[in-house]
Amino acid sequence: MAEEIVINIIAYDEENAGATQIATFASEEIYQQCWPALEKYLKKKGSELSESAERNIIIPDVDKYERAFD
Repeated sequence: MAEEIVINIIAYDEENAGATQIATFASEEIYQQCWPALEKYLKKKGSELSESAERNIIIPDVDKYERAFD
């Protein structure tokens, strides 16, 4: 069963003049645990890691709404 999804941090691969979203995180704590590995991976590719924080994006539980119409 699906649940509500919260996105607080979006990580990007900064390469040349563009950025590509590569990961989303619900909390700063989880992001901080993943940050070293992401940075190491991107450095090998020749690009950099950037992020946008405090996004507070909420994706609702779609299953809940679909059940309401059954």
